[in-house]
Order: sequence, then C-alpha cells, then structure tokens
Amino acid sequence: MVGAAIGPRTVQNVLKIFSEHIDISTPTRSAISQWFSIIGLYIYNLPIKTADDWIWLIDLSIPVGVRKLCVILGVRKSDLKKGHFNVRHKDMTIIHMEALETVTSEVILQQLNKAKDKVGCAPAHLGSDGGSDVCKAKRLFCEINPYTRPSIDISHKCANIMKGILKNDERWNAFTTFITECKRCIVQTNIGFLSPPKQRTKARFLGLSRTTKWALKIISAEGMADLTAEEFVKCDQYLAGIYEFEEDNIKWNEAFEVLEDMQREIKRNGLTRGTSDGTVNGSSCILEKLIEDKILISECARTAAAQVIDFVKIEELQLKEGETILASTDILESYFGLWKYMAPEDAMCGVTSIVLGLPVYSRRLTDNLIKAALEGVDWDEPNKWAKENLGPSMFARRLATLKFNETGNGDEIKSDFQVINV
Repeated sequence: MVGAAIGPRTVQNVLKIFSEHIDISTPTRSAISQWFSIIGLYIYNLPIKTADDWIWLIDLSIPVGVRKLCVILGVRKSDLKKGHFNVRHKDMTIIHMEALETVTSEVILQQLNKAKDKVGCAPAHLGSDGGSDVCKAKRLFCEINPYTRPSIDISHKCANIMKGILKNDERWNAFTTFITECKRCIVQTNIGFLSPPKQRTKARFLGLSRTTKWALKIISAEGMADLTAEEFVKCDQYLAGIYEFEEDNIKWNEAFEVLEDMQREIKRNGLTRGTSDGTVNGSSCILEKLIEDKILISECARTAAAQVIDFVKIEELQLKEGETILASTDILESYFGLWKYMAPEDAMCGVTSIVLGLPVYSRRLTDNLIKAALEGVDWDEPNKWAKENLGPSMFARRLATLKFNETGNGDEIKSDFQVINV
C-alpha cells in the first residue's frame, strides 16, 4: 500500500498471486485496511515537537457527498534547505485531520486552533491555496496569533492571475468553446488520438499550458502526412479551425511558460526576502532577473510576469530579512492524491478511516515502528477515531438506508462495514 499507493483490495489480490507460488496465507482486505489504519493512527498520535519555526499548510478536499476532509500539514523551517524546497511526503508531519460537513471560516478557525493545541504553539507561517473561507480563517488566526505570518500557494496565485487576464478575453473564450466542441466531436472517432486535453471542471486555470501546447503541436505536426485519407478528411472537418487561433496560442503559451518558470524557481528555492546589504537576493529580484533573460514578445506574458513579481514583493514583506519559507501547497495536493489512490474502489465511501493511512507516508516504516503500532493500538481504535472525527461514511449510510440483506459475498460486505464503519 505504501510503495505503490494501492488500495487494500488490490493488495489482497497481489498476495493471492504470491500464495500460488509461496506457502503464505492471504489476509482479508478488511484486515489489511485495519492494519494500515492502526499504523497510521499510531504515527498520527505521536508527540509533535513544540518549536517556533513550524510552517503549516491547510487545505480541504471533497470526494463525494457534502463532507470535506480538512488536513493540516507541517514542516519545520530548520529542516528545509536552499534548493531543496520540493518537499517529499516523509518531510511532512500530519498535524490534524477531520471531516467537516459545514465549511465556514469559523469552522476552519476551529481546526487551526485544534492543531495549535496539539502542537503546543502557533506556527511561524501558515500557507493555503487561496480559497476564500480558508483565507478568512487564516487571517483571523494570524490576528489572534500575531507571531504567525500568512502565505499563499504560488501555483494558485499564478492561476488566478491568468484567470484575471483571460476570463473576459473574447478570443480565449472562443478558443475554449472550440476545444470543448472539438473534443466532443472526435473523441470517439478514428482520430480520437488527436483529442485535446480534458478541461478541468474546478481550478480551470491550473495547468492550461497543456491545452496551448496541444494546439501548437496540432498546427505544426509533421505526422499529419501519415494519416489515411479518411482520417485526413475528419481532421480537416473538425480541426481546421485551430489555425484561426495560431497567433493567440503563441502568446498564451508564452505567458504560461513564463509563469511555470517562475513557479519552478519559488518551489525549488522557496520564497526569500533579500537583505538590505545585498548579500541575499530576494525572490522578486531573482524573478526580475529571470524575466530580463527572456525575450518576451507578447503583452500577455509581460503583464502576467509583472503581476507575479508584484505579488512576490508583497509576500516578501511578511518575512524577516534573509528568511526563506515554503510557498507551495503541492505536497498537500499530493497527499490528497495518495488518499484517492488508496480508495478508488470505494468511490461511494466518501471520507472513511482509510485516511488514517496518510500519516504512514510521512514516516519511514521500520520493524520497530510497525511492532510498536500493532502492540500499542487496539484493534477497534481506528473505528472509534473515525466515528469521532469523520462521522458515518457514505458507504455505511448507503448500506443502512438501502438495507442490503443479501449480496454475492455477504462476509466481505460485513467486514467492509466493520472497517469503514462508524
């Protein structure tokens, strides 16, 4: 489960294959899931060192239903090094997790206060992706704890900047309409392999360079000559309109690439405030030099780059001279991705005790740690924790409401209900 980020059912199937060649018994997937949750709960409850250099990241994710999973990650500034701010799962500590039915700034503030009580002090910096409720809660928390400084994820900020530039652009709106119609028309035809990338339904202005790069590749594709006559006719029918947007895509793609370069700099080296004597360059100065070395043709790229630099200058004012912090929530998004990988087979489950597996990824598993977890945590403790912090899962409510009395495998349903239960 840890090495491949797969769910308990898949693990069980893998062990069944091994059991055909090696004399080992295969545990049930409910047992595998429970062991995983027990180890995760043990790690989650380990004491957290009280220190004044914590950086917290907070975000929420929703799988199905109305409940959102709130996760607060932490990493100490003393554990980060220049050039190595692309943190890994094992660099992070999961400070707090809870499922929320109602998400308001007051509720999120309560989560931050719970995390503060667990650690014993407020963090030095508090980062998020810029969601309105989270930002308001973050501002209130920083007012109550003046030592804490807020920060914003650089990726989401760049996406918002591009949103501001493009949302009222008639050419961009016409292009996205063309992309949507084009995909609908060709995805299930013999030229489906040329379909444009899927448009995001949420956070649409993240990763837009995939679309512009696709358009430019279609326009300049040398392999078009290898298409069959039938395929060429379809391309001419559905893709010919892309040439109308060639110049637009060149300028949009330039803007996206410039912002991606700026993001890479911040993510790799952190957000730094320069020193007055010039011994340490601030991130805004580094980004300005980065832009000077590029020949920016389009007004779109110049405008976007200038807005990012202005934002970084404001963010630097939150720091002390020479201080560097983590300014990306990518690692938190990656944790949410792990969670979704672990439970894809239970899409109707919503937020379940499988989230207790997340802390497992934040530690290097050793024999001693696993032994201590299995000996120190009672079998039913993950279910009790889930009942208190997550509430009833969607799957448990589905079973109770629809009253499944007979299934193809009654034992498996029963064991699932015990684990996800609540």
